[in-house]
Amino acid sequence: MGKVSTITDTTRLPIGIPVRPDLFDHRFQERPVYPAVEAMETMAGAVRTRWPEAAVDHMADIRFERFLPVAEGTAEIPVLCDLRRGKNGDIAAEMLSKVRLRSGIIRYKVHASALFLQDPGPGAADAAAKPGPEKEPGFQVPAERLYRELVPFGPGFQTLVEAVDLFKDAALAAACCPQQRPEPGRLLGSSFLLDGAFHAACAWGQRFAGIVAFPVSIDRRRVLLPTRQGERYSIRAVPTRIDSELLVFAIDITDEAGRLRERVDGVHMRDVSGGRLQPPEWIRKRN
Repeated sequence: MGKVSTITDTTRLPIGIPVRPDLFDHRFQERPVYPAVEAMETMAGAVRTRWPEAAVDHMADIRFERFLPVAEGTAEIPVLCDLRRGKNGDIAAEMLSKVRLRSGIIRYKVHASALFLQDPGPGAADAAAKPGPEKEPGFQVPAERLYRELVPFGPGFQTLVEAVDLFKDAALAAACCPQQRPEPGRLLGSSFLLDGAFHAACAWGQRFAGIVAFPVSIDRRRVLLPTRQGERYSIRAVPTRIDSELLVFAIDITDEAGRLRERVDGVHMRDVSGGRLQPPEWIRKRN
C-alpha cells in the first residue's frame, strides 16, 4: 500500500463491481480482466464513500499487482477496498479479492493500490503540455488494424480513432469515448481515454522496443479537468525510459481547445506474458 504519514484511520469496504457487457472486450490472452483504469475509479469511489470531502484527482504510487478476472454469468465482482488515512490527510487505498482455499483458509489478493494526495502542492494544475515530437517521418497505424493485430480488444474498448502516429520520441493519437457507453457519476472522468493512451504506448513499444508491454505502475496521475463521453481528445505518449524489460512513458490528454485535461507521469509498462506475446513482424522497426 502507498506510503502515508502516521495512520489515523483505517477502513475496509466491501464493494460489488457491476459487470458491464463491455468489460468482456478487455482481455489478456483471451481472458476478460478488469481494466487498470477501472481499478483506479473503483478505489476513488471507495475513498469518496468513506470521506466524501476527500480529493481524488491527484494520485501517486499507483500499482497494478495482478489481473482481476471478469467471470461470465456474474452480475458483479466482489472486491474489498482497504483505506488508510494519515495525519497529513493523504489516503492509501488497496483493492483486494478474497479467495477461499480448499483447506478453508481465506487468502486476500491485492490487485491494485494507490495513494490519493490531498495537498499536491502549487503549480501542478497549471503545467503546460509537453512539446511535440521532432519533425521526422512517422509510422502510421490505422486504429482498426491496431485493435485487430496489436491490442486485440473488442469494440467496447476501442477508444482510439483514425490512426496512431508512431515517432521515435512519441506516440500521437486521437481518441473519443462514444456516447452509448454508460459512465454515470465518474469521479476521474471517462476511463476510456487513459486506457486508449495505454494502447498507443503499447503500439509504440511494439514498434521501437520489440515488446508487448502493459502498464504495471504509475508514479503520478493528475486529472485537471475530467474527460467526458462523446468528446474528442488528443493523446501524446512520450517515452522517458527504454530498456529491454521496461518502458516508461509520460502521457498528456488534451481537448480540442488545447486544454490539458489529464497528465500522467511515470507510466511503467512491461511484458507480463512471459514472452508469450510478441509483436508482429510488420510493426517492428528495423535498424
